[in-house]
Amino acid sequence: MALRAREVPLHHRRHAHAAGVLRRALVYRRPRRGAAIQVEDPIVLPLDDPRLFEYPWIYFVEPGFLKMHDSDIPILREFMLRGGSVYFDDFHGPYEWDNLVREMKRVFPDREIVEVPRDHPIFSCFYRIDAYPQVPGLGSFLAGRTWEKGGFVSHLRTILDDNGRMMAFINWNTDMGDGWEWSNAEEYPGYIKFTAMAYRMGINEIVYALTH
Repeated sequence: MALRAREVPLHHRRHAHAAGVLRRALVYRRPRRGAAIQVEDPIVLPLDDPRLFEYPWIYFVEPGFLKMHDSDIPILREFMLRGGSVYFDDFHGPYEWDNLVREMKRVFPDREIVEVPRDHPIFSCFYRIDAYPQVPGLGSFLAGRTWEKGGFVSHLRTILDDNGRMMAFINWNTDMGDGWEWSNAEEYPGYIKFTAMAYRMGINEIVYALTH
């Protein structure tokens, strides 16, 4: 069976306050079969939950406010080095970027965050994507813009392991989560094109993460 966008459960629970996301990641279950994607509802876990290593892919929302406990650092490092993938989304502008860089330097002081080149297979592993999308949060969309907090240009960046595998999918100056969350909002018809962008890019990132 071919993979279809509606079969990938990318919807996530939004946290009311930044404090609610500091040590939590939304975790999606590994597909049960190679072709048909069947998963259960997202699970919210702290990084020190022993069940973390049962999942291959974790999602951090608003990592521009991420503040990890010292005890979280070796756990996240081990998760990523053992083959886990970490997805960062919905953070914008230089202040929030600098915060994420500081936190990831605690995890990998000897590894750099690098830009994902436009000819990378992640842009063609399922959907062919010509340019990395800037998906506005719904609030920015209603204000007539695609950016917020001075984050004018969207970027996909990563941290590589020793074999060149992408351990992190860092989606900066874009809000994939709002694109997924508001995909059925008929009252915002102009937002549909951004929903399509978010699903295509998100599916490519997940397919790539689970096959490399």
